[in-house]
Amino acid sequence: MTIESKIKQLAKILVEHSVKVKPGELVQIKFEGFGKPLVDELTKEISLKGAYYLVTMNISNRVKMAPMSNLEREVPGSREIANKIDCLISIDDDEDLYELKNVKAERLNAVSKANHDVHEYIINNKKWCIVRYPTVSYAQQAGMSFEEYSDYAFKTMITDWKKVKDKLALLKNKLDKTNIVRIVGKETDISFSVKNRKSIVAAGEYNMPDGELFTAPVADSTTGELFIPIAFHDSEKFENLKLYFEKGRVVNFSVKGKKKKLEKLLSVDSNAKRLGELGIGINKGIKEIVGDILFDEKKNHTVHLALGSAYHECFNEDLKKMKKNDVSELTNSSSLHWDLIISPEKVFFDNKEQKIWE
Repeated sequence: MTIESKIKQLAKILVEHSVKVKPGELVQIKFEGFGKPLVDELTKEISLKGAYYLVTMNISNRVKMAPMSNLEREVPGSREIANKIDCLISIDDDEDLYELKNVKAERLNAVSKANHDVHEYIINNKKWCIVRYPTVSYAQQAGMSFEEYSDYAFKTMITDWKKVKDKLALLKNKLDKTNIVRIVGKETDISFSVKNRKSIVAAGEYNMPDGELFTAPVADSTTGELFIPIAFHDSEKFENLKLYFEKGRVVNFSVKGKKKKLEKLLSVDSNAKRLGELGIGINKGIKEIVGDILFDEKKNHTVHLALGSAYHECFNEDLKKMKKNDVSELTNSSSLHWDLIISPEKVFFDNKEQKIWE
């Protein structure tokens, strides 16, 4: 199969399966430049559906050059666009993974905080999908040639998503009946409640590649210790990260170097030290951790625990009828959502060991 035919096939999956475009809808497509071949195919598929598209290009000059007073403000018009669109397809086609490496954390955090409300609104009210598009930079990060990486990436995305969905549905049935989850592994023994939470089957509808089941821990329930050999945040690599939890919050930590950077991450707001997500990955096409979260968190035989915000769809409460402050507290609202990935030795649902992976 040629690269062109793979791109066409992926575009069709994104439009028909992922965001399920309907006639008359407005689809925003975000990209950085290299993913234009996919953008071209997406606009064709969207047009065939009788829908409309709005293409926007992400350029990093603002975060690098604008004064802090500019970064601390929401981008004018972004809220109006978020209200107008029905779907968002965000293409991660980064050609330079270290472009922002020397940008101060304060600048990155300012942009994250300013964009938080609009981002949360789209995530929780619109159809959306984030898709990885192969670039030379991602290939180098994975230790592969561009051709090898492209073949690998498309294989993880062009698959039988119905089969994946059916398998995850069986796991969902168990997790939704669970009170306490316990995860045990190297230097790890951590427990938390998922009582009255919904688990969400992710089979190519939110992320591409995909293949996970996720839910939201009860925010103040986490206790124990968690060891993460390697974690990435905005291309920053952290090694031998150890977190200690009491009453839902990180109360102590250790890390190989970069202590100040980790302190800033965990202090970005009041909820950054609490868990917002439990995810269980089952994508067999993803073979190793390569520092690309869209792949890494779906890897077969992994669990990821995210510090920061939870996804609203994991809650049974009618959030639209609740006060904003109550929703923020319940859902652990935070500008941080940092996925930390481990390969556990054992996973327990209410003290019963689970055989999740083949």
